Amino acid sequence: AVRLAERRLVAINRAWEQIVAERAA
Repeated sequence: AVRLAERRLVAINRAWEQIVAERAA
């Protein structure tokens, strides 16, 4: 269960980085 949560955090981080990059662009 821990690894699944970590995967979710990584996916959220990547999506968030894309959103921030789009806003900064």
